Amino acid sequence: MGLEFINRVIRTSLILAAVVLVFGSVYYDWRHAVGVSSGLVFGSVNLWFLMGLIKNTITPQPRRPLPILIISVVKFPVLYFVGYLLLRSGVAPVPSYVIGFTMLFAVILLKVLGRQLVDSSWMRVAEGRKGASQ
Repeated sequence: MGLEFINRVIRTSLILAAVVLVFGSVYYDWRHAVGVSSGLVFGSVNLWFLMGLIKNTITPQPRRPLPILIISVVKFPVLYFVGYLLLRSGVAPVPSYVIGFTMLFAVILLKVLGRQLVDSSWMRVAEGRKGASQ
């Protein structure tokens, strides 16, 4: 699992944010749906900046300080200030932001469990039985 795994987690989280926004707005309360979706998007952007920071810091080539500085300045003060403004805005209840932010970790957990299931010997046995029965 490398950077492509993190990119898939971010992509899946953004798709989930769109689904939650649409269906949550229609079937529940639009304020909660906006909060959960905003939390998911905030977590995805935070993870993307973290991935860029790690990729530029831990590298076999000589480090370039300018991208590290730019990512650090955008991630830490700017992104977190935007998160503070989201919480203070009162558009959505604070627990809905927290739920959205923690849903990112649920996506990561489910992606890891899915990868483990696909690579497990149990799955090969199940595929072998399926092929033998046909």
